[in-house]
Amino acid sequence: MPADNNVSSDGFSLGRALGLPPYTFRRLLLLLSCILAVFQYGMILTNGGRESDFDAYFGLRQSQGDALYSVMNFGACGLGFIPGLCYDKLGFVLSTVIGTLMFDVGVAVPLLLGKKTPLLGQDFGNICFGCASSFFNTLGQFAPLVAFPTKHVGKVSTVIQVSLSLSITLQSQAYFALRSASGNNVEKRVHFFQIYAIGITTLTGIFMCVIGLVCRSILKPNEEETGSTEAPQATRSLWATLLTYEFAYFVILFFIPIGFSFSFLNVETRIASEVDLTANDLATPFGILNALGRVCVNAPLDYTRHHPLGGVFTYLLLSLATFTVGMVFLVLPSPGRTYVQIANVFVGLGYGGILGIIPPALRLYMGIDYLGFIFGILYIGVAISEPLWGLLFFKPHSCSGVGCYRLYNLSCIGGLALTLDLTVAMLFLHVRASRQSRVREVLLNDVQTDELGAQPNNSR
Repeated sequence: MPADNNVSSDGFSLGRALGLPPYTFRRLLLLLSCILAVFQYGMILTNGGRESDFDAYFGLRQSQGDALYSVMNFGACGLGFIPGLCYDKLGFVLSTVIGTLMFDVGVAVPLLLGKKTPLLGQDFGNICFGCASSFFNTLGQFAPLVAFPTKHVGKVSTVIQVSLSLSITLQSQAYFALRSASGNNVEKRVHFFQIYAIGITTLTGIFMCVIGLVCRSILKPNEEETGSTEAPQATRSLWATLLTYEFAYFVILFFIPIGFSFSFLNVETRIASEVDLTANDLATPFGILNALGRVCVNAPLDYTRHHPLGGVFTYLLLSLATFTVGMVFLVLPSPGRTYVQIANVFVGLGYGGILGIIPPALRLYMGIDYLGFIFGILYIGVAISEPLWGLLFFKPHSCSGVGCYRLYNLSCIGGLALTLDLTVAMLFLHVRASRQSRVREVLLNDVQTDELGAQPNNSR
């Protein structure tokens, strides 16, 4: 990266005076804005906690509320390629403007129309809400991974992923605080949340635009990064990237375990209610454990990924196994309150690990030229599979207890087992490729050494 004028202008020469690398302060400002962005995405992840209030306010049956969640999920996942494409082609600032306006429109439509909002208007609002949330998710997770050098991908992702997971807890607590302030008035609860969502999102969008303008020089792929041996995929065409077996694996990963996790987040409170647990009882520990899971897979990545068994597929394998253990507790005979809480611990850790390792994995294996678009394409698998998982979530008539949902939970375990097998295969392929690369490197060094030794000595 050229550093002639940029170094002197970084932080008004404060970075150079302190002996810091170029753009240090701009990168930190960008990181701060992206932390705020993923906090906004946390609003969609806490939908299950406020679903009952919104259903009661709009007079919806549970099936209609589930349908609206699927519509919102379609906006966030099925249309996720739109934020990705905007990020790749229009850049950080314009994408932030589009996402902020779309979010405000999506929340404002049902706020202005009130209780009489028709289902079509609610569908429109939820699609806008979901797609706009995907804008903040894409920008918040990938802009720092492009702006910072590849050698820091794990550390940067740790900060963003912890913020994203804690957003589940913080946004849940924000809603519960608004709920407490409104008392038993459901109408106030809904209005307070809508006003809060519009206000905080607009302020965040403005801040992100300002920081994006200041940091525009570090938000573009540069020659040094594109030509790096650590990211050779950056020079591949889009089609060449999509035809790799890594991309095929990520498609399956998003379709099965990640698609199920989105479904599970929406229905976990109903499973918990079978043993007299509330959404708040699960949300706080889930958010903390979710953060811990993301730290465990990202923090050591920079120091282990050059080892054959230290890359992203090892962390994916461990995370999937942890998620599976959690689901096993829900299919034990007559699972009670304690089993549900233990399951919440393992699912929180596993879910955090799976979702947390995805951005650095895509950054390392898919390159940076089409990062947003590829991320959006993968989320289409979630949009398709989440409603399919939802079809398995039903409670037989006159049934009570967690065991009523055994088919749903057993199906998840089967899907996770299949994904675990594929992850083992991916790990084996990359271990073998790493060993072959090392052998070629040793042979090349031997050949170069022999050639140097064979050269005549012309010195006098």
